[in-house]
Amino acid sequence: MRRILVGFLCLAMLPFMGRSFAQDTESRAEIIQFLAENVDAVLRAGEKPKAWLVIFGPRAEYPIVKADEKAVTVMVQGNAYPAPWSKIENTELLGIAKSVANGKGERLLVAVEVALALGLPDEANRLLAMAREADPALEKKINHLASEVLKAAPLTEAPKPKPAAPEKPPAAPGKTATASASPAAPPASSSTASAAPLPVTGNVIQVGPTRPCKTIASGVAKANAGSTVVVDPGTYNECLKVRGAGTAVAPIRILGVSGPNGERPLIDGSGVVLSGVGPTPRALMQVEGEHVIVENLEFKNARNGNNGAGIRLNGSTFATVRNCKITYCDMGIQGGDKETALIERSEVAFNGTKDYDGYSHNFYMVGNAVVLRECYVHDSLFGQNYKSRAHYNELWYNYICDSEEGEIGLIDDKETEQPNSNGVLVGNVVVSKVRGGNRNASKYIDFGTDTGKKHDGTLYCFHNTFIAGTPRITFVSLSTPDVKAVLTNNVFWGSDKIAAGKGTDIKGTNNLFDAGGNPPGGVTNSVKVGDAGWADLAKRDFHLRPGSACINAGAPADQLVYMDGKGQKFTAVADRQPLPPLNDEPRAKNGAPDAGAYELSDGSAKTASR
Repeated sequence: MRRILVGFLCLAMLPFMGRSFAQDTESRAEIIQFLAENVDAVLRAGEKPKAWLVIFGPRAEYPIVKADEKAVTVMVQGNAYPAPWSKIENTELLGIAKSVANGKGERLLVAVEVALALGLPDEANRLLAMAREADPALEKKINHLASEVLKAAPLTEAPKPKPAAPEKPPAAPGKTATASASPAAPPASSSTASAAPLPVTGNVIQVGPTRPCKTIASGVAKANAGSTVVVDPGTYNECLKVRGAGTAVAPIRILGVSGPNGERPLIDGSGVVLSGVGPTPRALMQVEGEHVIVENLEFKNARNGNNGAGIRLNGSTFATVRNCKITYCDMGIQGGDKETALIERSEVAFNGTKDYDGYSHNFYMVGNAVVLRECYVHDSLFGQNYKSRAHYNELWYNYICDSEEGEIGLIDDKETEQPNSNGVLVGNVVVSKVRGGNRNASKYIDFGTDTGKKHDGTLYCFHNTFIAGTPRITFVSLSTPDVKAVLTNNVFWGSDKIAAGKGTDIKGTNNLFDAGGNPPGGVTNSVKVGDAGWADLAKRDFHLRPGSACINAGAPADQLVYMDGKGQKFTAVADRQPLPPLNDEPRAKNGAPDAGAYELSDGSAKTASR
């Protein structure tokens, strides 16, 4: 590791040399020594590394001022405090390495080595993606490290878990329960609860051109509770139904193994019949079972004339789609879950068909509940980016943009006649483009009804950044008198039409509008400015500059109360922020919250702007 460390210490672009390390005490001690030396080096070079720590209270980001073999010293409310290395978690050690890397390609590769040494291969993969974007010239080194990351997560057998009754999921990070009498809500919010992949244990079924199971369908047919179907890199020209039953503690997992350039295994629908007749599904993968996880796969070219989907949830129970890519299908993800469908860290884009113009979407959901978080949903070709008739929807930290028919539509079905058919949007960036002709020129977020059924619910929008591509946009349309809206700590930019429609019960506080914004009467403490103070509006970089009008403009967290689909109250905690296209980052906590999806991380700059 010493040769790699010199690359950080000298801040140079040295020839890369990979190596594997044991995940033990000696390796951790070596990493700590490395970090101490390199933090000191970058401080002396005038850089300002930071640490994301929990030992001083709620997890927050702190400027580093010193590091030695015993502790890293950080500034906490203007005072220097040493944080002993022994008290710092492995994920926090990696955070320091990432801060030292400072977005520089060669240094990011060193951070990949640190992630591997700490036993964090999923984080290593994310760092590789960042390095590839930062410096494409490092492709050969990145490919070499990608193979090391793959080796770092071996497919090992483990004792098969005993089947257990599904448990009700607890409240997840990012939401705080304010009442406990009702059942816990669907999981939501922070990637700290979901980013790392589950270990590959139990019954491992390997699929690939050189395996006994040549098709994914044949591997899935052998899977039961606790099985992991591991799919080798390659292209699979097939479709399948997943009908097996996993459990909360022993799910059925279908996991793609990335290729040497980071590509996911591809399920290609070219020439595949998706009629929905008899045993034939209407999707490349149709999930009908319980506790099924679909992870790290790509889906493309699902066509049947109107609703051939990449993934279809056909009465599934607690289905999860993670780190997948779905493009150029009639529908991206379609269908519904009997309990809660979770889709996270996935790209769903360029779906739709002119044969079903206006009715084919990137997402078209039904069922009980959907949680969408940390996804990149964009360029729906003939419909909306996210359309749902589900009873309850939560959208956290997504980047949603550039549809042809509207960005988000939460509308009616028989499930929305139930009380608390609510929608919750927290920490999203939503951007519309200038659409061709008069194509739904004003459509942006539609909450209510489009078929005349009842919709009994409230739309809660907290800490979102809403950008209109044209002044014709109406940000929030409440299309039935039954629905309500709560708008707090958002930014509305590019149109003066904030809300319209038959629903008039709109409340909220501490939103920021451009100079022409026309907030509803029930929305108080509004701020109107000519410049929001983003890093680069033209490039869609909505991070805040020092002095931004968004800084400290938000209301405190006790104003961010919402009800889930079961009527239980929660307080939304915005602790992440989008880092497009498919990453996110911790949201800092410095003073009063900032308006919109981003928080200025430099506490001193915030103080100066008050």
